[in-house]
Amino acid sequence: MTFFLEHWQTSQGPWLILHQASDHCGALARLMALFESLAEADAGTIVRLHELDFIQTFLSLDLTVLSSGPHRLRQEASGWTWSCPAERWQDHAARLGPNDRKYPARWHQYFDQHPADDATVVLSVGEYPGRFCE
Repeated sequence: MTFFLEHWQTSQGPWLILHQASDHCGALARLMALFESLAEADAGTIVRLHELDFIQTFLSLDLTVLSSGPHRLRQEASGWTWSCPAERWQDHAARLGPNDRKYPARWHQYFDQHPADDATVVLSVGEYPGRFCE
């Protein structure tokens, strides 16, 4: 099972949404592990989310570790870049955990809500059944 990543333009600005019909195959745990690995990574580390085998998308999204400073999500000529300091990536992982957490069939989690010139990141599980391939 994978996440489907897409971009929505809303009245509140751009959103990047990770959708999943359900989490029976562990993609959620893989996303949490990815955020935890970014929390431990050196500043400047880049992970190309769109190249991972549990993500389906037509977008380009690079996850970057900052040494410090504010988090941001920007659309650039080459695609999207989501940049956070290590402690922010750890916070994102914590929002998904612990590993034994019991989730309802439908839920969502906001990760970052940015100023108007940035985008908002949302994870959605089970809220759009049948809309995306599993």
